[in-house]
This record gives sequence, structure tokens and C-alpha cells, in this order.
Amino acid sequence: MKIKFFIFRQNPNYAKCKKMKKAIVIVVLFLIGLGLLGWIGWMRKTSIAAHILQKHLGVPVALKSLDFTPQGALLTDLAVHNPKGFQSPSAFTAQSIEIDTTLSQLRSDPLTIDKIEMNNLLLTIETSPSGKTNWDQILGNAPNSPGKRHWLIKTLTLNNLTVQVIQPNGSIKVYPTLAHMQFNNLSEETGFPVDEIEKAIFNEVMKNLLRNFNLQNLLHPVMPQGLPLPSLPSLF
Repeated sequence: MKIKFFIFRQNPNYAKCKKMKKAIVIVVLFLIGLGLLGWIGWMRKTSIAAHILQKHLGVPVALKSLDFTPQGALLTDLAVHNPKGFQSPSAFTAQSIEIDTTLSQLRSDPLTIDKIEMNNLLLTIETSPSGKTNWDQILGNAPNSPGKRHWLIKTLTLNNLTVQVIQPNGSIKVYPTLAHMQFNNLSEETGFPVDEIEKAIFNEVMKNLLRNFNLQNLLHPVMPQGLPLPSLPSLF
């Protein structure tokens, strides 16, 4: 009885195929990892946006939701909290904020936003015993960005804005609600003393509110002495 021994020789392309399969597995795992990171980032987009605002303004910021639309983005229930040491919990709240822009406009130079529309707003100005206010501190925070970036907001609209002023003794004065305020062509070239867009918007709004309610001397950084008062926007 003869016993035959078979010797299987390895295919010369087998090693290459094995390396290729390994590379494909690595690429697939990498793409899955990127997908998971992207999904986590998407699920946390609201908290990420709140963190960015908090970094720029220097105070805690709360945001209920952030959704992207074909026109831009929609934010709901934004609250800018007061710095430590103030009685009222929030310096500014907005029920909704609609932002109309595109990805190409955000990447362009200047960064361009066609429209920002804020609805049902409450702005609180609180004076401390030292005479400074919460907005003195918020707008006076040092810029976090290393340099200026060119930007342009074509239209900023505020609907149903209520302003309240709180004195150190706790007394509160609520001013009549402004049904409509509109600003056009805001940019870093319009004279804002800050770099961040968020601070620039609040700075311009505060200047006009102080003029409208005859509170020009309430905020020192916003209305520097010797500068002319800004023109009052159309109120409806």
C-alpha cells in the first residue's frame, strides 16, 4: 500500500490578499469610528453650541435645542446667565433664534449671515452695590480669540424685547416691551470694541436700549464718555 503525501504550496498572492483584507478591515473600522464620533458630535451639538457661547461671553449659557434647517439654524430657549454675585439668574433669554446663512457663507471672508431673528426676549440689567452692572462684566470680559475675523450680519431683528432694571436694593423696573427692533449691516467695522460676534450684537443692542430708555450712564463700557449716542432704530 502506497501512501501519498501532498504538499500544498502557498499561493504567492495569498500574502498580498491577506494584507489587503487587513487594510480593508482597518479602513472600515476607521470609518465606523469617524461615524460614531460624528454621531456623538451631532447628538451633542446643542451642548457644544452652548459651550462656545459660554466661552465667548464668559458666563454660563443654557440652550434647549439647536436644529439645522435648509436656510440655516434654529435655536430655542437660550439663556445667558448672570456672573456670580448678582441676584437675578439670567441676563438675557430668548425663546427662539433663527439664523439664515449657508455653509459657504460661514466659510467665506467675511463670514456672512443674511439674517438673525430673535423672538420673545428678556434682557436684565442689574446694578451691584459698587455701581457696576452685570452687563459691564459680561461685555468687559477679555476676548478669547487670538485675532479678529471679518464678519457681516446683513439683518438683525429683535421681536418682543422686554427690558428690566434691578437695583441693588432689589427693586425692579420693567420697561414697555419693544415689538420690533432692526439693525442692518453689522460688522467688525461698525465700531464695536470687542472681537466676538456675540458680544458685538449685545453691545449694539444695549447702546440702543440705553438711548431709548434714557439710561445712557448705566453702563460704562457700552457708552464711553465723549462718544455720540447712536441713532435710534425703527420701533413699531
